[in-house]
Amino acid sequence: MGDAKKTEMEMETVEKKEASGSVGFRELRDDLFNEAANLVSEDPSIRIAIFVTPPSTESDGSTHSFAHPSVESVVETFLEDKCPVPYDSMNPEQLAAAYEKLTRLRSHMILQLEAKERGQSSGNHQDKAGP
Repeated sequence: MGDAKKTEMEMETVEKKEASGSVGFRELRDDLFNEAANLVSEDPSIRIAIFVTPPSTESDGSTHSFAHPSVESVVETFLEDKCPVPYDSMNPEQLAAAYEKLTRLRSHMILQLEAKERGQSSGNHQDKAGP
């Protein structure tokens, strides 16, 4: 219960900083990655991948990522539509909605990867930064 209270207090601090406009991308990214690392340390069987791109005002075109056990293994599992762990849900409508969103995300990721591969195979190695 102490950890939950601590996390709640940390989230309130971040929300206050966001409201005052004094929190930047790097701090939010670090907070998100730290929370993910804490989650993984509590349950090492968790598979997670997070990709974030800075807002255009702070962007140098790079994408930052956090993953466990690795970006490749999580993305490969997702793209190949393999679920390593069965999921239980008490609300079938929410599960169906989540599945639809993940399916759309998966399709979008596949299209993006195919476009990137086409660009690299044609000799164009410039990555375009998204909005």
